[in-house]
Amino acid sequence: MRKTTCALALAAALVLGGTARASGPIGVYALVKKVALEPNGKAPTRIRIWGTFALAKARGEAGYREPVQGYLYYALNPDDLERSRKEWADLKKVAGTGQCVAFGEQGQALGHVHKANEKAKDPDIYPIARGMIKVPDTNPQAKRLKEGSAP
Repeated sequence: MRKTTCALALAAALVLGGTARASGPIGVYALVKKVALEPNGKAPTRIRIWGTFALAKARGEAGYREPVQGYLYYALNPDDLERSRKEWADLKKVAGTGQCVAFGEQGQALGHVHKANEKAKDPDIYPIARGMIKVPDTNPQAKRLKEGSAP
């Protein structure tokens, strides 16, 4: 009886834990080419992420916008400075590797993709959700990003 109760409790914890974590569709799929931390890499307060991006459509709309090349410009999320910087370090590590990643969540303010020659001003707040996730090449959005990044 005790083994059954423990097994059921463990199963419930796993199911509930997984449900609580996955709250909504991913906000941004990215093929990151380059990252710049501003004003410096030791104590950044802003980040510029260059690459190809597919942003989620507005809440209530299914799917993602067409992939766009350029850069995203973010400021630290005041609700979690440490987590913002950790994700920024992760983004810097994958820059230029060809690894597609995802972050943020649909319904959040995701910012907009600036044209490569557009001056950086008024950064958006970095969207924190479930962390930066590496996306396999077999993912439909990863395929779209790689097709959209070809010159």
